[in-house]
Amino acid sequence: MLVLFLISAGQLSNLQELNLSYNKIKSIPKELSNCVSLERLELAVNRDICDLPHQLSNMKKLYHLDLSMNQFGTFPSVILDMPNLEWLDMGSNKLKEIPDIIDRAENLHTLWLQRNEITHLPESIQNLKNLSTLVLTSNKLQDIPACMKDMPNLR
Repeated sequence: MLVLFLISAGQLSNLQELNLSYNKIKSIPKELSNCVSLERLELAVNRDICDLPHQLSNMKKLYHLDLSMNQFGTFPSVILDMPNLEWLDMGSNKLKEIPDIIDRAENLHTLWLQRNEITHLPESIQNLKNLSTLVLTSNKLQDIPACMKDMPNLR
C-alpha cells in the first residue's frame, strides 16, 4: 500500500489525519510513529489488527484513535502513553479487561468499549475526570460498577 510505504520512508511527517479503515491491514508498522503531526488515526474494520507497536507513543499530538472492529484481545499499553488522547473507540474487539492503570489516559473524554468481553471495570476508571462518554453495551458485565457513582461527568 502506497501510504504505508510513504510512512515507512518518513515522507508523511506533516500528515494530520489518516484513515485506513475498511481495509485488510494485518499489522501496523512501527514507522507510523514517524507521523509526529498525526492528530486523528482511523484503523477501524480491518478485522485482523491485534496489537500496536510501542513506538506509536511518539505521536504526541494524537487525540482521536479508532481501533474498532479488529482483533484486540488485550488493551494496547501504548495507548496509555499517548498524552493528548481524548477519543478512543475499541468497540467490537475481543477485550476481556481494561488495565488497572487506565487512569494514565487522563485526557480521555470519550471511550467506546461496546461489543467486547469485558467482565468488570477497574476502580481506577473513576480517576478519568474528563470522561463524559463511556459506552459499555454488549459486554459481560454482571453489575454496574460502584466506582461509577464517583464519575459525575458521565452523560
